[in-house]
Amino acid sequence: MAINVNSVYQTVLLILNKEQRGYITPQEFNSIANQVQLEIFNSYLPDGDQANRKNQSNQQNNTEFYNSYDNQDSKLDPFKFTTEEFIYDAVQKAWHYPSNALQISKIGAVYCNYNNNQLSKEADRLSFKEFKTTSASKLTAPTNNHPIFHVTYTEETFEQEFPLVGSVGATNSLIFNDSIDILVGDGLYNITQDVNYGLVSSLTATSPNLIAVVDVTLLDLPTPAPGDIILVTRADAITLFPHLHISPQPVSLEVSALQLPSTVKWSYAVQANGSYLYNSTTSVDFDLIPEERSRVILEVLKYCGVIIRDPQIVQQASQSEAVIEANEKR
Repeated sequence: MAINVNSVYQTVLLILNKEQRGYITPQEFNSIANQVQLEIFNSYLPDGDQANRKNQSNQQNNTEFYNSYDNQDSKLDPFKFTTEEFIYDAVQKAWHYPSNALQISKIGAVYCNYNNNQLSKEADRLSFKEFKTTSASKLTAPTNNHPIFHVTYTEETFEQEFPLVGSVGATNSLIFNDSIDILVGDGLYNITQDVNYGLVSSLTATSPNLIAVVDVTLLDLPTPAPGDIILVTRADAITLFPHLHISPQPVSLEVSALQLPSTVKWSYAVQANGSYLYNSTTSVDFDLIPEERSRVILEVLKYCGVIIRDPQIVQQASQSEAVIEANEKR
């Protein structure tokens, strides 16, 4: 249940090139696609709140496929998940979410398990002040039957580890599988050999490999070996990871949450004539449900119009999207 990234890109190119308006490169498209997906995802919560007002005023259409609130809620289905991966940190006295797991956008219900029994209790979410006040009062102190929690977040930079495929002779080029997430400006560090390669200055995709050129000369360093573990860091990519402060302290947790959308990627190989050949194996589709395809294309076209400096594209796409949105919220 997703939107094929190639179908969106090809449709956008067809619309732009029909009247020779311009061209959007794969790199530009990938950046725009991720911005569009995030904007659409972030619009679901306020739109769902607006649709729920019909429920509150008893104006909702309750037939199977025409309930506006249910239809809006279904758009979040690809992002809903439950997790038991929170780990208790005795130093911080909080349950933290590991940075190598799915990135969480929003915390929902938190169920606490006490004494390893099968009956979990849902904790009430409070602000920090309410949490402290409630915990300090003998009348309102939380119990195993009525636990409470509040949420804090910590910032962590993007860090992932990938195996090295190889290197290009004595030059400053490292070879990775083209399915991994590396961008120009990322820092590369060889954990296996304890060697810092500096920053990535350029990237070239030649399926199934990705060649990363770094700003140091490999000839002056130990020879990189296939299978070396490379740490990739991205200084400007800050991710927030939630910490749950719960009272009383449970044995384990089960948390309902929304995950952030995946990074959309139209992957390709460069042909001899300089053209781009789509690689479905390493590409990443939109996480949005299929019915959002038209909205995605229109949103992408709006940004494309800005890039190629064609206000007509921006205007036409904006008008078409406004009609769709007005019909959904009527």
